[in-house]
Amino acid sequence: AKSIMKDTSYAYYATGCDDEVTLRANITDIQKFQIVPRNLVPVSNINTNLYFLNFYSSLPIFISPCALGGLAHKDAEICLAKAANESKIIQICPQLGSKSLEEMRVHENQIQFIQLYLFKDRTRLLELIRRIERLNYKALFVTIDSATVGKRETDIRAGFTTGKSDRIDTAPRYGSSVYLEGVTLQHIKWLHSNTKLPIFLKGIQNSDDAVAAVESGLIKGLMISNHGGRNLDTCRSSIQVLVEVVAKLKSMGLYDKVPLFVDGGFRRGSDIFKALALGATAVGIGRPMLYSMAIGGQEGVQYSIDLLGQELVTCMKNAGCQTISNITSSFVSCSLNDLQVSNPIANLYNSVENPSAAKL
Repeated sequence: AKSIMKDTSYAYYATGCDDEVTLRANITDIQKFQIVPRNLVPVSNINTNLYFLNFYSSLPIFISPCALGGLAHKDAEICLAKAANESKIIQICPQLGSKSLEEMRVHENQIQFIQLYLFKDRTRLLELIRRIERLNYKALFVTIDSATVGKRETDIRAGFTTGKSDRIDTAPRYGSSVYLEGVTLQHIKWLHSNTKLPIFLKGIQNSDDAVAAVESGLIKGLMISNHGGRNLDTCRSSIQVLVEVVAKLKSMGLYDKVPLFVDGGFRRGSDIFKALALGATAVGIGRPMLYSMAIGGQEGVQYSIDLLGQELVTCMKNAGCQTISNITSSFVSCSLNDLQVSNPIANLYNSVENPSAAKL
């Protein structure tokens, strides 16, 4: 993808903020968990179907919301929507997409959720919510981890600007003063009273917030996420937070109350397996879908979804799990002492994930 995308566009997708410690930790912390397989069990009939609330997905994965899909492909989020529909998996559409809410809603009965940044202006916010409802999006994923935008130095080096590509109807320039700077449960209470759509909180990063959200009775689900390491550097990896949140919810008898989504650094079927074993309901894939779209459009995204599904099936067979419900914590092993924050480096993350060679 890097070889065919504009340097500025690739930089926008790949960058984290500051020293990109969290960006790296999202990936490397997953690798610190080992799979503990069970043999002597039947694995001839693998079933990856996922059911939660009133929703179905053929795989326990979803496409995470990523802004400005048009930087990768002219059809942008439409590619993602069509591929998700074809694969029967869930897509969370971005509020800050290159395409409109109407354009992203390719199939009327498709299970698509919508990411939501809360406007300060409640009249404007209500207009947006009613529009989302009319289009039959199935749930709201309210972003709570973006009080302001992190300093993304790769963007600065590459000279990236969103320019005229911003959608002014649903998404003024990201970081604009029109958004709430700090979403609270009081804001969620107001939202809950003004829509019948299920509300998920996107951006859970500690167990206290998770408990408070579930106990409020205002939400139908949680999504552990650190915005791909793009807003607050040196915060914990998503998988590390997942371990903490699941343990806390279970200790308080709240774990079975809501589905628990997670994204951040998941790249392989084995990564998905580990997240499920640690208590996630479904796992989000973000950047890889954008890169796949840049290379092959809808077919590229479709290929990546199929590949992840094949890898998950292979992992389930070799680990000794026939169904998603069979995947429990007994299938993974890790000392939490191994989950240390990655060492910061003077030069930004230099790998296939990040084009940090751009000069100041």
